[in-house]
Amino acid sequence: FIMQKFVDTESLNKNGELSMIWKLDIPPCVKLFLWRLCRDCIHTKSNMRSCDVECSIMMCPICEEQMENTFHTFVTCVGR
Repeated sequence: FIMQKFVDTESLNKNGELSMIWKLDIPPCVKLFLWRLCRDCIHTKSNMRSCDVECSIMMCPICEEQMENTFHTFVTCVGR
């Protein structure tokens, strides 16, 4: 509650019900990964660039064919 006074958390609100992730009978690290995946909080080059982190090459380091983003990394990358 105290952090809400100092940090704007409105940008963290996303549509959808993610609380069910925390109820799954899986290891906590997997829950956290799924939550971050659903929230698009994975450290891909496109996400880091949107946070003003310098990324000289935006292409996927695995296939080198498309820009590295969450969808490409976990769904469409042919080299995974």
